[in-house]
Amino acid sequence: VVRPLQILRADGTWENIGGMK
Repeated sequence: VVRPLQILRADGTWENIGGMK
């Protein structure tokens, strides 16, 4: 499964898979 570098959350904010916000 290929994960994008960033995921768009339901609240409308982008969060990095790496844990950086």
